[in-house]
Amino acid sequence: MDRFEEYYEIGELCAKYLKAELTDTEEQILMTWVNASDENKLFFDELTNAEQVSRKLQDFGRTDRTKNWEIVQERIAPGTQKPKIDKWKKSYKYAAIILSLLLPLALFTYKYLSQQKAAIEAVDLIPPGQDKATLELSDGRIIDLEGALKDDFDDIDGISLHRDSIGRLVYTLKEGGLSDKKSTKHTFHTIRTPVGANYQLLLTDGTAVWLNAHSTLRFPAQFVGGTRDVELSGEAYFDVASNKEKPFVVKAGDTKVQVLGTEFNIAADADKAKVYTTLLEGSVSVIQGHTKRILVPGQQAVSENGKLLVAQVDTDPIVAWKDGYFIFRKTPIHELMTMISKWYDVEVDYSGDMNGVEFGGKFSKSTSLQELLKSLELTGSVRFTIQGRRVTAMK
Repeated sequence: MDRFEEYYEIGELCAKYLKAELTDTEEQILMTWVNASDENKLFFDELTNAEQVSRKLQDFGRTDRTKNWEIVQERIAPGTQKPKIDKWKKSYKYAAIILSLLLPLALFTYKYLSQQKAAIEAVDLIPPGQDKATLELSDGRIIDLEGALKDDFDDIDGISLHRDSIGRLVYTLKEGGLSDKKSTKHTFHTIRTPVGANYQLLLTDGTAVWLNAHSTLRFPAQFVGGTRDVELSGEAYFDVASNKEKPFVVKAGDTKVQVLGTEFNIAADADKAKVYTTLLEGSVSVIQGHTKRILVPGQQAVSENGKLLVAQVDTDPIVAWKDGYFIFRKTPIHELMTMISKWYDVEVDYSGDMNGVEFGGKFSKSTSLQELLKSLELTGSVRFTIQGRRVTAMK
């Protein structure tokens, strides 16, 4: 159901409310909409206020009343004889009949067009983020990974690079390229995603990595020695290929996460002062200093200031980004807007007291910024304006 249909339906329910014709289900739908925001409640109170309805009837009656009544009669019983009406009565009966025609249009005008005006003021739609990144090779060359690989990278540090059918950058070992575990020679590559982008890659050991916006991963072109070590800044989701003889180790700031084969998400603040490790499947060891904790699925470890805290969490909102969604569950507006600003590459300002402003719901990351913000505005708790690439949230 689009917004026009939504507001039209609410208008009809308001008219049925005046005529006391609502079913229990319809009344529940209407009251849910009314209680969704102060704006909705005020508008409903105005529409169902006897004095205001009476005044609007008088204004309406100053038009061609006979013609108006014929329209009403045709709506009620098409084809029946249309009696002559000498005088408009200020009654809920006539108010309900007329409002059954006018309310849907009134709601559409009041709500839908006001939203369209806000969208028009923003002129240019701000698109969602894309799949793009840059790859720095061991010799310092930098490859732009947006779009198809144009150059021949068939033999770089013993590996070949190509894009697979789902757009991932795939590292494949050349024949004879795998060094034995006693070798200590590493050649490192670094992949970086800008603000407003993410990227996927498949490492030579078969580990799949989803890199979130504004993140960096440094990793060996091929894993040698007794461990598989990578370094992360930002956020990434790892689906680690199992290898009991060679643990996979992620370093983020002063935190290390060691696994044999599992799925987990790591998010490190820009200054790496706080690192969040969330386990989806398998088991991981989280190490900070002399402290080590083993996580089970559904747990999250938070490393900060030499401390390591573990708690049970709802993992869906944490990893939704890799599947193309935002999931909010009582998410504070500042936390929500931080995620949005990274994905849409915008700056955010606030006007008014935002304490206690929270959001819930599941939203696609593939929509424009304007569409997402309009959806959030329907809660009635906040409004947004956009000027260039700066968003202001207003109470």
